[in-house]
Amino acid sequence: MTTMVDTLRIYERLKGANLDDAAAKEIAEVFREVTETTTLTKTEVKEELSKELASKSESLATKADLFATKAELKAEIAEVRAEVAEVRAEMRAEFKNIRLEMKLYFLVLAFLIILSNPRAMDMISKLFGLAK
Repeated sequence: MTTMVDTLRIYERLKGANLDDAAAKEIAEVFREVTETTTLTKTEVKEELSKELASKSESLATKADLFATKAELKAEIAEVRAEVAEVRAEMRAEFKNIRLEMKLYFLVLAFLIILSNPRAMDMISKLFGLAK
């Protein structure tokens, strides 16, 4: 509902205050225009508030989506970290096995060298003081 402005009453009051006819009409008309453009109806206020509320609701929904995405990313990061830790443990075990195999190969190679060289046996016995 729009507020009605009684321009005739404003005009008469301005004339009663010794304002000339043209100035009184102009002031009354300007007052009417200003009042009409700034007066909002209940429906207009409801519409404006509804728009603002809808905008805020969309913003909250977007924030909720962001928080959900953040939680999903944190869960995925935790999964990746667990997988990396598992791979590290597997690699440590594999490296330990490789080191053990290398020691075994070294011992077998040293044993074969000693057995295949008769002079090596003499040298080892002299080294350990077994030979006279």
